[in-house]
Amino acid sequence: MPQQRRHALGWIAAIAALLVVVFIVPWGSLFGPERSVASYCRVWQEEGTKLRDRQIAARRQGENGDIFAPITAAMAGPGDLAALFDKLDKVAPDEIEPDVKRYRDAMQELADSLKEGNLLNMLTKQMEIAAQTKGVEDRINAWTQTNCTTSTTK
Repeated sequence: MPQQRRHALGWIAAIAALLVVVFIVPWGSLFGPERSVASYCRVWQEEGTKLRDRQIAARRQGENGDIFAPITAAMAGPGDLAALFDKLDKVAPDEIEPDVKRYRDAMQELADSLKEGNLLNMLTKQMEIAAQTKGVEDRINAWTQTNCTTSTTK
């Protein structure tokens, strides 16, 4: 009898472990990415590097005679920044998240104004947004420089 009981308990434990793996472990991914300094710095490093590399490549293409590459990159800039800050907003710690969200929204607004094709409106919007986001940009820069050292991004 004790051996049958151990056998039954073994099955119960195996089934319980399977239920945990099937039903509980996936819940973590449903709640989205973790908001933490490490997650923010990882996204900043990885996505920021991709954006910077695209900008450098466009500048080099311009230096090599493709005059449209830098212009296209400049026009895509606000949209690219909005996409970067959207990713950052999903992982930003509570202390910086409101500024990250505000900057993302401002860059999206600027990107939308570029799509309208009215150069005067776009320039006006750019000056307006630059004035509105100066403090936000300064806070994000300071926070990122303080928290995203080389040791926290590895």
